[in-house]
Amino acid sequence: MHRIAVIVLGTLWSVVGLAGEGATPVPGLWRS
Repeated sequence: MHRIAVIVLGTLWSVVGLAGEGATPVPGLWRS
């Protein structure tokens, strides 16, 4: 169940990162 949340959060962080570089709280986790 948590995997879906992780995927969604990862996607959101990626979108935020693309919209504003360095805006992601944990870029290392999602951009490996």
